[in-house]
Amino acid sequence: MRLLNVSSVEGFGPYFDEVVGTDLRQLAPQVTSAGTGVMAGDIDVAGFDAAYVEIPLGSAVFGRVLFESLQDVNVSTNHSSAGFFAAAKKNYMFYVLRDAGVSAPSTVVASNARSARGLDKHLDFPVVARRLRGTKPVEKTALQSPDEVEGFAEGADEDSVLLFSNLDTGDKYRFLVAGDTVVSLTDTSDGWRFDDTCLRYSNPGSDTEELARSAVHAVGTSVADVSVRSGEVVDIDPNPDIDLYSDAANRDAFEAVSEAVK
Repeated sequence: MRLLNVSSVEGFGPYFDEVVGTDLRQLAPQVTSAGTGVMAGDIDVAGFDAAYVEIPLGSAVFGRVLFESLQDVNVSTNHSSAGFFAAAKKNYMFYVLRDAGVSAPSTVVASNARSARGLDKHLDFPVVARRLRGTKPVEKTALQSPDEVEGFAEGADEDSVLLFSNLDTGDKYRFLVAGDTVVSLTDTSDGWRFDDTCLRYSNPGSDTEELARSAVHAVGTSVADVSVRSGEVVDIDPNPDIDLYSDAANRDAFEAVSEAVK
């Protein structure tokens, strides 16, 4: 089985007959009279069985088109077109999760300081505040009171999306979900942020692992990093750090990801 690896990670070699690496900038979906195709420079991607592709969150629209094109030429991938887009577009991600019955924090979306007024009527403080430009993350912080909202929102421009969500301070977990396999880590750091340097292998219980698995299935993808706090899914990253999970959990996470991609 041949894999096209469009990412910075290495480690798929033992699980495929051939792994060919390329840069995302080399990929070009094409529509011709002969049908849809994808080229990686001079290489026809249709000649591969599978592709592992990392796309920056700010390029969600391109990612949706690319994954759809890969599916059209029967190349299995780490994401479906709709799944990548749902995970990358954070305000939509929370909507999809709640609509599917997956436990997630309440959210409010605003475009500027004026539309963010009265936030405390809809959410209890403290809150996590995100400023996005399209789907690209620009700023993420915690606001302790309504008095801080206007100062945070002042940086918004016409392309900005302000996303606010309830902030709980309970236990923090990270999960690598690859198909039906879940690799679980506990975040032992203090404070509201998740910290990659404070992760250790954990066994949080089947219910919490099932929550992470359900979240990934709800957005419609097969491989992702899920952050859970106080029994709620607070983020899904479609570009998991597979090496981080391999090191922290002391297992080869590439095997599970490879099986999910196949």
